[in-house]
Amino acid sequence: MMPGGREAGSKPARRPRPPGVHERLRSAVKEALCAAGVPMHVAEELGDTLPRKWEKLGSAVLLPASASAHPLFAEPLVGAALPTGSSGNSTRGLAGAQGAGAQGAGRQHAAEVQTPGADADPAGPVTLSPNAGPPARTRHNSHEGEPATLVGTTGISDLPIFLDAAAVAGALASCARVLDATFLGVQAPIEPSLHRKSQVRPVWPAEAVPHDPSTPVPPAWVRHRENGIVYCLDVTRSMFASGNGTERMRAARFPAQGEVVVDLYAGIGYFTLALLVHAGATHVHACEWDEDTLEALRAGLEANGVGERCTVHAGDNALALPAFARQAHRVHLGLIPSSEDGWPVAVGALRAEGGWLHIHGNVGESSQAKADWVAHVERELSRLAADAGCRWKSARVAHVERVKKYAPRVEHLVADVHVVGTSGTS
Repeated sequence: MMPGGREAGSKPARRPRPPGVHERLRSAVKEALCAAGVPMHVAEELGDTLPRKWEKLGSAVLLPASASAHPLFAEPLVGAALPTGSSGNSTRGLAGAQGAGAQGAGRQHAAEVQTPGADADPAGPVTLSPNAGPPARTRHNSHEGEPATLVGTTGISDLPIFLDAAAVAGALASCARVLDATFLGVQAPIEPSLHRKSQVRPVWPAEAVPHDPSTPVPPAWVRHRENGIVYCLDVTRSMFASGNGTERMRAARFPAQGEVVVDLYAGIGYFTLALLVHAGATHVHACEWDEDTLEALRAGLEANGVGERCTVHAGDNALALPAFARQAHRVHLGLIPSSEDGWPVAVGALRAEGGWLHIHGNVGESSQAKADWVAHVERELSRLAADAGCRWKSARVAHVERVKKYAPRVEHLVADVHVVGTSGTS
């Protein structure tokens, strides 16, 4: 017999693993909903179908767009009918198809709530009391001539149950507590404009919802640390390109000591800060035209203590060219799907001796598509240089970096272009 009562040769008992974040999240939501009077079977299914993936930027948690299919993260149905005894003017209705399968966000549900002002339909949705048992019949579907309903991919039970604002707020607060977050939002595609603004929809805290995109949301302003760099942004107004993390780390290793660098599409400082904090650039000219992003860029420069080595040019980078013409050892063009509109500015910014251009673009994944793009980059840069009176000896793509898969059969690439100028060195 060994010390502690264990027999010789026996294996020590394994300690039970502490619950993971998904289990803690499910338990917290279930507890909050039950405390708000939501039936146990509904609370359990709501907990079981929570999203299992999210992105965390500082203290903000951004859920995938598919989270909008979950009742807790769906857009509130303002003015919908409330169960007897409930209060408030915002509800979320649940009415799911029986037998919905799969785990997490993959489970499909359906929701419907009577449109405000519509006459009651005796065959339509009804509400369950907080103590109601399992539902007895399937949902009613709207047909032509019947009262309109709002149908989405939420819901749990075969009969509608309405979550009032207090139940939702309590569950969301529990989510935030488990995830150590001060803000919860649902992601959406980046705005398809040259400003490429974030379209994250706030869901918690309450003061962030409903959201007017023209006004700031204090809980959405975050400080996100990556690779020893602090990035600042309002996640509802400026985007953070998480998929470009490996390229930011590569830019941090560029041999930029003693160089003047021009960043033609600075954003919140993705590459500007990497070049200043880690790559040792003497000075960076950062061009950006979106006001929200400019605010984030300036905050990032201050947070990292590198503001004195950066000149921010607000507005069109072509108009800023006189401030840095023929000064740059290196020009960064981090815009997709194409940065080609900025190539003439990059040519004008580069020193007569030459240097490096880092050109981003979305390119077909085939070898031929990549070869065609490389040839186009070299040919077009040489033409632009000749038109501008630059006496370049050569402009050659020395390396092509794959950043990420952007879309089916499309990749985000970076061409590192080495330019040899009049002196024969760069």
